[in-house]
Order: sequence, then structure tokens, then C-alpha cells
Amino acid sequence: MAFLEIRIGTIHKVVKPVKFSNGLEFPVGTLLAVDTQNAVFNNSTLPNPEVFDGFRYAYKNSRLLTTGPDHLVFGYGPQACPGRYFAIHEAKVVLARILVTYEFKLKNKPGKTPLSGAVGVLTQADPAVEFLFKKRN
Repeated sequence: MAFLEIRIGTIHKVVKPVKFSNGLEFPVGTLLAVDTQNAVFNNSTLPNPEVFDGFRYAYKNSRLLTTGPDHLVFGYGPQACPGRYFAIHEAKVVLARILVTYEFKLKNKPGKTPLSGAVGVLTQADPAVEFLFKKRN
């Protein structure tokens, strides 16, 4: 028997019955999720979404903090994460601290990409890639 692998993002549970104008209904207790893998990689407006680009969001007018149907990292619509600006700022602070405090390099060169795959909107690093860290003087 073959299994279909579907990678989903956040799962939500219906707490009040929902009925749409087209007749579609979701009773209480229904679990809903988004196929984020398809949204991010197959329906993306990003150039080459399947190719790793570490500077993708470093360019002017980047979409790092924006939300949209093909950029679901912080959700979408009225429920989009209001703390995304703080979260990105904190990530930048942590990265700056690492860059100032440590020297680092790759122990071994990765193959075509340092990524081993993706789960929903999250990418997974190749576990075979190793870093060497040394505290700066």
C-alpha cells in the first residue's frame, strides 16, 4: 500500500459550526490544515522557490515580514502573527551576536544544497553538514 505524503502547516480545530455561502460546512471538532508545501513550492510567486538562496530576503523590498498565500511563515490574513516584527528583530540580534562572538566555518563542504528537505514551510538542514565554531579573541 502506498501512502501519500502531505506536509501541512498549523492545524486548527473548529470550535463553532462554520457554513460558507457555497454550502460547504465544517461542524465543531473538524480539524483544518493548509497544504503549505504546495503553497510555498508549487504556487509560489518567488523566483525558483525550490532552489536554496540564503540571500532571498536580504534584498531591498524583500518579503520577509509580509504575509500572503505563498508566504505562510507568519500566517495569513487577519490572523497573521502580530509578533512577526519582534521575532525577526530578535532573530537578527541573535545572529549578530553569533557573528560578533564566534568564528565559524564548514567542516565539510555540502553537496548541491545544505538542506535535506522541507516540512511545510520549514526547511531542514542536512544532518551530514557540520560546522566548526571558535570563540573570537
